[in-house]
Amino acid sequence: GDFIVCAALLPERFHTATEILQSLSTGMTWKEAFLSCGASRRYICSGLSWLWNGLASRRISLSGHVLPGDLVVAPGSDTPIIVKDAEDARSFTLSDVVLPLNLIDEPNLPTSVVDAHSTIIPMLRGVRDRADVPIEKFRPLVSLARSVYIDPIDGGALRVSFTLARGSYPDVAMREVCGDQILRKSEEEPKKAELSLARMFPDICFL
Repeated sequence: GDFIVCAALLPERFHTATEILQSLSTGMTWKEAFLSCGASRRYICSGLSWLWNGLASRRISLSGHVLPGDLVVAPGSDTPIIVKDAEDARSFTLSDVVLPLNLIDEPNLPTSVVDAHSTIIPMLRGVRDRADVPIEKFRPLVSLARSVYIDPIDGGALRVSFTLARGSYPDVAMREVCGDQILRKSEEEPKKAELSLARMFPDICFL
């Protein structure tokens, strides 16, 4: 297709996709076009991932319900709003809660978790008021796992397999698995088995 026309149709915020399309228009392969983008655009640095995942785990450990002060996106909307009070909170579920991705556009962020304390934390502390936190970019607080199965393996261990929506972070995948009902594979029809993953993995926060 006409890569230049496609790039012109993309919203301005899709700068990485635009850059890839422009590279393709010069004759690059998909791999070459992808690798021509700056490393900071190809992945989220581990320092920020560590920060966001820590915030998500801390929030989930507080409650499995929506709380006043949560940032939510109502079904059918793409604009986040702040939950005002307990009555407002009852209108939403935890799957509506999103985590603001502030600092995502900050240049020259550290890529390692080790440097996050000395570099990222001071940036966050510079935000004194909640109203100053940018909420234009966000990710869901939780992801609903699909095709979740549990297989007993040798030694009494268990293998849990599942899929998550594209964009879910693999390093927090286990935290995002709902442990109430898991499909157990068998030669017969898959059966639902009650299983407490929180007891199996006490150091991981589950819904």
